[in-house]
Amino acid sequence: MISLSALEISVGGVWGRVRTASELPRPAADSPRGPLEAAVSRALRHPPCLVTFSGGRDSSTMLALAAHVAFRDGYRPPVAVTHRFPGVDEADEAEWQEAVIAHLGLADWVKLSWTDELDWVGPAAQRLLTRDGVLFPANAHFIDVLAERAAGGALVTGIGGDELFGGAWRPRALALLYRRRRPAVRSLPALALELMPRAVRARVAARRHPARALPWLRERAARQAAWEAAGAGADAPVAWDRALRWSWGSRYTQALRATLRTLGRAHGTDVVSPFLDPAVLGAFARVAGPGGLPEHGSALTALFGDLLPAALLHRRSKATFDTVFWNRHSRELAQRWAGGGVDSELVDADALRCAWRTGGPSANGATLLMQQAWLAEVNEPRAPR
Repeated sequence: MISLSALEISVGGVWGRVRTASELPRPAADSPRGPLEAAVSRALRHPPCLVTFSGGRDSSTMLALAAHVAFRDGYRPPVAVTHRFPGVDEADEAEWQEAVIAHLGLADWVKLSWTDELDWVGPAAQRLLTRDGVLFPANAHFIDVLAERAAGGALVTGIGGDELFGGAWRPRALALLYRRRRPAVRSLPALALELMPRAVRARVAARRHPARALPWLRERAARQAAWEAAGAGADAPVAWDRALRWSWGSRYTQALRATLRTLGRAHGTDVVSPFLDPAVLGAFARVAGPGGLPEHGSALTALFGDLLPAALLHRRSKATFDTVFWNRHSRELAQRWAGGGVDSELVDADALRCAWRTGGPSANGATLLMQQAWLAEVNEPRAPR
């Protein structure tokens, strides 16, 4: 388990390294497709195998891959499971979902309809907080209800896809040094910064870090959070394969994996996230090399173009869930909160209350604080985990 510091909870993020994290393997695979299929196959061996399915690119590729492996190897077909939020247009991906299900020809599809139950401190989050305390990320209850649905079997998620395909950590330097691309004139200042010594990059990143703009953080806490987070990020190598191995040992990646294990153990569910699987990431590092992967859609097309339509793999739109999470329960807590459950040396309670009451979804950086405040309010304070 990754223990969150009071400062990390106050900022809503994690940073730094996990020194005990194992090294990524160095497989001889010619493509990550083999390790991806092996990860999905492990889940299919523990039916019922549910696949989290939003209609986005990553969840759709996981569903398509699971259906393909099940048909090829004679497993029971996977079951797609989808959150639906009637009346919330920005979270509506029904059109994409219907297209993927029709393309794959899957018969079993569970659609869970919600109103305010998945609020940051709604009923689903309350059960999780009472059971396990504050976890990272704050929307862990989004997956917890699905792990419960798959109890005794397996749950496949596309978590980690955005991070894996999201681009390089120092993109301009990588493009120049490993892809031999001439930089545009307007990008020269940013390129120069990426090539500067680590200490310089860390100082500049600390001045620009979002933590400096969080209104509820006391000035000293904001400076410390910005400096620690920026310093950790400044360690990222330029070469994409080395940076991926560096990212594997980050507290961010390991906290995601630890939380998924916690959710799985609570329900007797094997939670499988192939894009966070070390064998898969090792294969990507080997195949992509220092130059890295192509654009997200192109990378997915190269891997899964035989399973899904190109239009879906190259889609740019993405659902947002701000109003789903920041709903009735969060607003009510913001109105009645008396200031308990937060570290007063780090957090200005009046400023936090104001951010909650007026900011709504724009105060998402304070969601871990809100969950901690809810725990304190119900007299069940727990050590952050």
